[in-house]
Amino acid sequence: MRQKLILALLGVELVGACASGAAAQPKLGGMVELPARDKLEAVYAVQAGKQTVRVRVSSNGCTKKDDFLARLAESGPPPVILLIRRKPDQCRSFAMGSAWLDFSYAELGVERARSFSLANPLTAWTGPGD
Repeated sequence: MRQKLILALLGVELVGACASGAAAQPKLGGMVELPARDKLEAVYAVQAGKQTVRVRVSSNGCTKKDDFLARLAESGPPPVILLIRRKPDQCRSFAMGSAWLDFSYAELGVERARSFSLANPLTAWTGPGD
């Protein structure tokens, strides 16, 4: 329900599934059309630094930056960035885990000295450690 609300706020149209029963595909304000396997990933933390933006996401031990796609959902101001997990983490872990991913401002499509928003929901880390 929360994902649908966030997507609706971003001007997302949900394209109906085909007769084969495939999942609906979000279409972001005409800017980005996403494959059905992509989903809106919750993040545990975001740190905007001088050179990079660090994002903490869930991981079973195999999550890497290449598993994510950063797209401009709205041009702003401020611009709204959407992080999409393209490849699920198939590793098996006994405990809840997370990974920090570093994105350059250029990779996110925003200027370093400008404000921006992240469309992904922010959720509390409840796993082991910080």
